[in-house]
Amino acid sequence: MIRQSKERDRTEQERREAARRQGRAEAAAAAAHAAALEAARRDVERAIAGARDARRRGSGVAAADDAWRRAKARLIELETGVAPSWAAIDAVDVIDPSAATDSGDAADRTDRSDDSE
Repeated sequence: MIRQSKERDRTEQERREAARRQGRAEAAAAAAHAAALEAARRDVERAIAGARDARRRGSGVAAADDAWRRAKARLIELETGVAPSWAAIDAVDVIDPSAATDSGDAADRTDRSDDSE
């Protein structure tokens, strides 16, 4: 009888410890998520400032807009848990497998035609 009581006590103590560990892990995950959200918000603000600056200069607008899109997509994903549908489309546009070549020279990619053989 005493042995069963000790076993129950030990099992209950292990359960409480597991619950504490899980609580600490959840709190750490929540803190990390909050920090990631704050960093993503700062990134969006920096991207907005960069886009405004690029428009003012009249150069680098496309790159600044792309940086804003990526930052905004990341923020939306952190806030909602789902990446926006337009972010996947942008990624496909940016990473075009047909544009990959061995030379790595962008001019070579645009100047190629069927007479390359």
